Amino acid sequence: MRRPHPPTVLRQFLLCLVLLSFATAATASTSRFDDGFQGLVWGISKDELPDLGLKPAALNNIYKKGPSSAFFGEGSGKLVMAVEGVALLSIFLNFFDQRLYGADMVFTPGQRQEVYDIIVKETGQPCQQTASGDRWQTPKVAIVLTDRELMVVARDFDPDKTEAAPADKDAACCPGKG
Repeated sequence: MRRPHPPTVLRQFLLCLVLLSFATAATASTSRFDDGFQGLVWGISKDELPDLGLKPAALNNIYKKGPSSAFFGEGSGKLVMAVEGVALLSIFLNFFDQRLYGADMVFTPGQRQEVYDIIVKETGQPCQQTASGDRWQTPKVAIVLTDRELMVVARDFDPDKTEAAPADKDAACCPGKG
């Protein structure tokens, strides 16, 4: 039996490394927010929401047309006011035409590094870092972390997404991730 030529073995080894790096990158580009927020599926209609503990007046602020938000603070509603132990001061569920498309979570500025570490652990390094915040993108969500806010937008339901252009507004942030 003939032994493989050393350059062939080296090529096979390098090919394995390349494939492994792609597999690692694919698993790193997922987020706890890919399918929704705290059990609420992205795109769910206002009429399909479970009991979130909001007063009827708060639900009336989710408009039939256009953007609107539902506010949750400590002691209001049934959402968990924490992300992996990081206390949240408030949560805004964002709707467009009565469909859930995003969530904004506000925390104290002193907890930014903890939130950053949580997102990096599950999603990998940000694809863009600016003075105003860090950005990540998975195939399903765009995530922005500022000094005191974590904002998640479901890419399929993003009202700012332009239908005319196949590449959405996040493509420039994270080339090859969308």
